[in-house]
Amino acid sequence: TNHGLSATRNFGIQEATGDYYFFLDSDDYIDHDCIDEMVHASADGSLAITNYQIDFSDEGRIIPAPQPCRSYASVKAFLQDFNLYFATKSNFVWGKLYKASTIRDNGLSFDDSVALVEDILFNIQYYKLHQGGINLLNNKGYYYRQHGTTTLSKKFDKRMFDWNEQGYTAVRDFLMTNDAMTDKNRKHFYHNVLG
Repeated sequence: TNHGLSATRNFGIQEATGDYYFFLDSDDYIDHDCIDEMVHASADGSLAITNYQIDFSDEGRIIPAPQPCRSYASVKAFLQDFNLYFATKSNFVWGKLYKASTIRDNGLSFDDSVALVEDILFNIQYYKLHQGGINLLNNKGYYYRQHGTTTLSKKFDKRMFDWNEQGYTAVRDFLMTNDAMTDKNRKHFYHNVLG
């Protein structure tokens, strides 16, 4: 109870017994066929990532996320287009169908000492181990719910600067290790850092 997001996800990883992990944030929701389509897209060993829509519940409107959807033969190929997905599909753990054996066999878990970049740090761990391709689906079956100014009301935590530095350093090093710090990726990456 009340141990935070990362600890809760780690508990779920320990308790789940299926072939895949799918993380659904507590205020989000999915279409009835979302998982089926992702399982089908993962049949060849690929990491399936569904497209999503942003649900502005307070305003009564839903907007599709403008994201390209395509398949990549490997993580290294995916990283060449990192600038298209950073801060959206590549960061979050929600909307992805992870192979459970990759997570279990390698003891992957969320870092519960951070409260800001835990998703991207987990994804980098997973990307390093993932042997298959990546399928970015056109299915907009994940609904990412926004609640107006709710996130602005959270208390300020000065550790956020350290957490951001940790996350961005991990991303930079991962891109460089995979020869993916292209001009476009570099420009997009540092634009986000400065932002």
